[in-house]
Amino acid sequence: MQRMRKRRLRDLSLGLVPPATPASAIGDVDAIKGAINGLRAGEGRTLAIRVQTLATAYAASRWALIVGSVLGLAFALFIVGRTILQLTQERRLLLASATALETALQGAQAAERAKVRFLANMSHEMRTPLNGVVGLSEALSRRDLPPEERELVDGIRFSAATLDHLIGDLLALARGQAPHDEPHAVGEFQLQPTLAAIARPFMTQAKAKALTFEVEVVEDGDVEGDAEAVAQILACLLSNAIKFTARGGVRLTAEALGDDRYRFAVADTGEGFDQGFKAQLFDTFSQIDDSETRQHGGAGLGLALASRVVAALGGTLDAHSTPGVGSTFFFDIPLKDLGREPAAGAETPAAGATNEVEAPLCILIVDDNATNRKVLETILDQVGAAWVSVEDGRQAVEAARGQAFAAILMDIQMPVMDGLTATREIRKLEREAGRAMAPIVIVSANCQPEQVASGKEAGAQRHLGKPVGAQVLIETLNDVLAEAA
Repeated sequence: MQRMRKRRLRDLSLGLVPPATPASAIGDVDAIKGAINGLRAGEGRTLAIRVQTLATAYAASRWALIVGSVLGLAFALFIVGRTILQLTQERRLLLASATALETALQGAQAAERAKVRFLANMSHEMRTPLNGVVGLSEALSRRDLPPEERELVDGIRFSAATLDHLIGDLLALARGQAPHDEPHAVGEFQLQPTLAAIARPFMTQAKAKALTFEVEVVEDGDVEGDAEAVAQILACLLSNAIKFTARGGVRLTAEALGDDRYRFAVADTGEGFDQGFKAQLFDTFSQIDDSETRQHGGAGLGLALASRVVAALGGTLDAHSTPGVGSTFFFDIPLKDLGREPAAGAETPAAGATNEVEAPLCILIVDDNATNRKVLETILDQVGAAWVSVEDGRQAVEAARGQAFAAILMDIQMPVMDGLTATREIRKLEREAGRAMAPIVIVSANCQPEQVASGKEAGAQRHLGKPVGAQVLIETLNDVLAEAA
């Protein structure tokens, strides 16, 4: 016991044994432990709350992410769907536009085909009777006629030629082409008798209105140029001058300007016009008075066509006028001066004189119009050529089957069988029989470019438009016969 007490004292002295704790100290320790445990419990609850908050925030953010993704996907799908819908609608609109354009194109093509057919029919219906006037008047002009009768025949010829060119220019305008792209026919002519023949039909009109009418040619002589085009221009100017002149007179003059240029002028004492109207004077369908109560008729095409013809000849049509006093229309064009003065008392050669054909021939004439056949027959008679005349394409094929002709003059628009079909049948017949091809010359009022091309495709060598003159016809026959020889 003593020993244990000593050991305890030693341990105390060495600090190995804690001193005895009083009861109050033990109570403080318990309080501290309780506080610590309370703190630990509070921290646990706080931590649990924080963890719960974080879990809730995570869950909320996850749902927000999911909802956002769904909304974004839905918006994207909406945009894609809307774009597809717009593209579909645009495609439908494009298809509808394409269909409308195709329908419009088909309508325009149908209208163009109808226009071509209409123009072909109009050309045929107008030029077929005109061919009789031109051809028969030419035949008369080659006869020995008294001077007064020759003047009448020449007036008919020039009037018919002017009408023919006017019809051609009107049809060109209807096709949307410029009229008179090329000169009609360049040749030699004498100024004085040519202008007299041009003016003769208008002298009667002037006389009926008690107007004076004068024709003056300064330095008459032979020139080379397009007499028919000059006649067409002057006919328009003279017609207007007489139409718009109530009293006084009309004067036609021609004079040489030098350097192979000539000036033609038509002056009148008519109504006149002011400078304001001059700006539109040569426009198509332009008229001084276009009201319903106008005194003078007309379509407003004459001066526009005349201006284009003058331009095609290398000149310019112009005018000056004073209202109530009168007007003067004039143009300068190149005409080659041949330097020959007309012989005193010499007669002008009969217009339309033709050359002889180069050899005795038998020509097949194919035309459904009796007057046109008569024109061709008369021309061939005057040059010493034999002929056979038939009325339609089928008769032409049968005639060619039984006889070889030196050449064939073929119309296009005929009953029973048209000229193009007959041309193909004759070419087929010649191939089967081993015969040489007879030159075929289309002589038709259907002379639009596509019709000329169709004639060549069928096997024709030439295409002459009605009305056809004797000189042109005989020259063409000589050309095709020389090629076939």
